[in-house]
Amino acid sequence: ELGVEGIFGPNAVVPSLRLRLLGDSYSVHLIAAVPVQLPVDDMDETFVAGAGGLGFRVHLNSRLALRLEGYVSYAGKEHGTTYPAFVGGELWF
Repeated sequence: ELGVEGIFGPNAVVPSLRLRLLGDSYSVHLIAAVPVQLPVDDMDETFVAGAGGLGFRVHLNSRLALRLEGYVSYAGKEHGTTYPAFVGGELWF
């Protein structure tokens, strides 16, 4: 299973791809993302990073799931490496 997702924040856009490796109710995903930092007042440049990691999803029922994800993101020598993580939920209507 392959999924495409985008996260939009006030200063960044993060398109990502998720590939489910195994599981249904409990699943493990391989994640690839391309975080794009947008200009802010004191930072006047846009830059792009590459990121990869793993995600774990637990479906509590047919409409609710919890997610835990971790990445390694590298944006070159100038911006360095970061290790963003996400804990959240998904609700389907």
